Amino acid sequence: MRYFLLYIFFCVICSKSVWAISEEAKSLLAKAQAGDIEAQCDLGVRYEEGMGISLNYEAAAEWYRKAADQNNPKAEYYLGKCYALEHGVRKDMKKAVEWYKKAIDGNFPDAEYMLGLYYEKGTYVDQNYVEALGLYTKAAEQGLPDAEYRLGLCYAKGYGTAVDPVTAVNWYEKAANHGNIEAQYELSNCYFEGKGVAQNMDTAIQWCQKAAEGGNLKAQVYMGSCYESGRGVPQNYQEALKWYQKAASMGDPEAECAVASCYALGHGVDQDDRQALKMYQKAADRQYGPAYMKIAVCYESGLGVAKDPGEAVNWYRQAAESGFTEAQYFLGRCYEKGTNVRQDDEKAIHWYQIAANQGHLKAQYSLGMAYMTGRGVTLNYNEALKWFQKAADKGMSEAQYQLGLCSENGYGVPQDYAKAVEWYQKAMAQGNSLAEDRLAECYAMGHGVTKNPAEAVRLYQKSAERGSAKAQHHLAVYYSIGLGVAQSYSMAAQWYEKAAQQGYAESQNALAICYSTGQGVDKDPVKAALWWGKAAESGLPEAEYAFGYCCDMGLGVAQDPQAAAQWYSKAAEQNYHNAQYALSKCYALGRGVARGNIWAYKWLALACQDGSNKQWLEEKAAFAAGLRPEEVATGESQAQDWLEAYKKRPPVDQ
Repeated sequence: MRYFLLYIFFCVICSKSVWAISEEAKSLLAKAQAGDIEAQCDLGVRYEEGMGISLNYEAAAEWYRKAADQNNPKAEYYLGKCYALEHGVRKDMKKAVEWYKKAIDGNFPDAEYMLGLYYEKGTYVDQNYVEALGLYTKAAEQGLPDAEYRLGLCYAKGYGTAVDPVTAVNWYEKAANHGNIEAQYELSNCYFEGKGVAQNMDTAIQWCQKAAEGGNLKAQVYMGSCYESGRGVPQNYQEALKWYQKAASMGDPEAECAVASCYALGHGVDQDDRQALKMYQKAADRQYGPAYMKIAVCYESGLGVAKDPGEAVNWYRQAAESGFTEAQYFLGRCYEKGTNVRQDDEKAIHWYQIAANQGHLKAQYSLGMAYMTGRGVTLNYNEALKWFQKAADKGMSEAQYQLGLCSENGYGVPQDYAKAVEWYQKAMAQGNSLAEDRLAECYAMGHGVTKNPAEAVRLYQKSAERGSAKAQHHLAVYYSIGLGVAQSYSMAAQWYEKAAQQGYAESQNALAICYSTGQGVDKDPVKAALWWGKAAESGLPEAEYAFGYCCDMGLGVAQDPQAAAQWYSKAAEQNYHNAQYALSKCYALGRGVARGNIWAYKWLALACQDGSNKQWLEEKAAFAAGLRPEEVATGESQAQDWLEAYKKRPPVDQ
């Protein structure tokens, strides 16, 4: 009965499509009806693809089934595809997998490849890289290009096997030679980067161009970037734009962004910010995170649109919420710095954390700094170390420098000068001038290395010549005292001035001393006062005192007792004893401030707190003798209260 109904079904099918059937298909149909298994399978293919006969998924599925029931591996595979694609049968992935497995028993490579893909992705079966690798290998050894390509990826990424770039290249090359454009693109990357094969730019370009000409969008974009940058080919903006536009015409958002950048930069086309924004918008409409970032920059800078910082932040937020890590980091920076948003450390940490968890190096570093300083989070050296380590392991010199500081100072780890030197050397090798400065100090102090002032000078010199103000200052100090280098006051003054011009307060103060004493330069009270004033504005207490003294005595500036008292007060509030003594005199004499014995005694008591200056102690005793006991008691009490409050203040970062 079943075969009778099947016969009736095929008669109906044939009668419906007889007008469209080719002679070749008629012959195939006759063979199939006569029981030829290969003909039944091939007829199914013709029905499924509409080749020489009207497209009919139901007929295709039935002919596949007829051949599959007779254990034909090809038919079993195609019947599995019908269940997967819902061609002539209801979609049923369980049955699709079952038929693929039957086809695998017959060593049919397409089925091995397809089921391997399922195991690799974990779709419709439990993910199993080892199983995927085995299936890809079987199919690849039968010459299936797609399987050769996927097998190459497995070896490149370590799916089901150890990472093996050389074997990856071998399989990519087989697939590429068989015309697989994905493999051609991956092979080009291997030659570009020298992974698994000697770097060869000419060969890389050849394979990349093959893939691009075959329609691989990534390859088209990469060819564009090569022509734009001149990598492996002569720089040619027009050719770059051509490749970008090919991929963009297929709706590739990365290519659309690249075309937009060409308009923004005028590469191969007239510069046009409006057209650039239009292309960025097209890419953004496809939820492409980097496009959101570009649009944000346009609004932030007023490129192709009216400047609108608020709208810029909205686009940054969209990019961040779309999962684009660079935007997540940038939004964190906006909240940390209060750039176009209300400053909010907790929100900054939120976005840094998300980006850091995805491996963004700057976000990992910023999160480490937050834990190091307790900004937006509870101070936690161990957590800081964890994030610094992640970024340092990927080569970020700033994180390596911070790990050096932690080792040198014992933050979260036992103090270890040798380990600190190791981290500083790694960071310095990448041009980190701060690490170079610290390494120089290690040589100067003999921390983790043999003490060597000459090596310290050499390192300071290198860093100073690259513009490090801190290194310039230290180099000046070494010239001044003749440590590791022949003493030269004039060279010291020159390096102090270089650092001072960059706003380095300690050098500004030192240069003022040079001009005040005539050491290494011609004596010049006006320039001395000028540099002390600059250093004082930076909050350096010794400079605040010195500039106050200039104002008090009229040295290099007009005499101004009130300004003197103000600068003395600033330095005194930082527990600078000379300033406390001078301020005491101001209150005792009513010079620049209202006269006040209690205030005078308070500041004199604070100036004498360490008991090292006998003259001040004698003056304090003489001054107290002329005061009423209650005035002395109040002054002592106020001094003690001030000192207790001062000890609780957070350290000032100069």
